[in-house]
Amino acid sequence: MNVYLRTLMNKDADSMLEWMHNPAVQKSFGKDFSSMKIENCLGFIKSSKYHDTDDLNMAISTEDDAYAGTVSLKHIDHMTKSAEFAIVIHPTFQGKGVGLQAMEQIAKIGFKVMGLECIFLNVKKSNVAANGLYRKFGCNEIEEKYLRDKGIQLFLPETEEEMNWYEFPKCE
Repeated sequence: MNVYLRTLMNKDADSMLEWMHNPAVQKSFGKDFSSMKIENCLGFIKSSKYHDTDDLNMAISTEDDAYAGTVSLKHIDHMTKSAEFAIVIHPTFQGKGVGLQAMEQIAKIGFKVMGLECIFLNVKKSNVAANGLYRKFGCNEIEEKYLRDKGIQLFLPETEEEMNWYEFPKCE
C-alpha cells in the first residue's frame, strides 16, 4: 500500500477521533486523547492549515485518499534547526508499511525542504511496535542530554513511563 502526505482536511476528523478513542492506540501516548470530541479534531485540522512556523501537521493518505494517520514535525526551531517528530497510524492501517513511508516523506521535507539538521522523537519504552519501527527506519537511540547539549528545548510527555529518545538519520 502506497501513501502520500497531504494537508489535513475536515473529512479526516471522524477517523482521527476513532484512533483517539481506541484504547490500544491510546496506551501508546504520553497524552490522554480519550476526552477529545469532533470539535477538537476540527480545531486541530483548522490550525494545521495555517502555515505555522512552529508545527507542520500532515495527513497520511492512501492512494484512494483515505485518512491513514497524522505525521508531524513539532516545535520547529529555526535557531537550532531541529524539530520533534510525531506520528499516529489509524489502527486499520497499522502493520502495512504506512509508518515507514510517512517517516521517509516527512524526513525529506524536514531535511531537504526546511533545512533541518536534527529531527528527534521520544517514545515509551513499553511501545515495542513503535520502537521497532524507529529502529527499522534507521533512527539512532540517543540520550535526552544529547539534545539538551545542542540547545534544543524539549517538551516532555505527560507520562511517568520511561522513554526512549531517537534521532532520525539524515536523508541521502
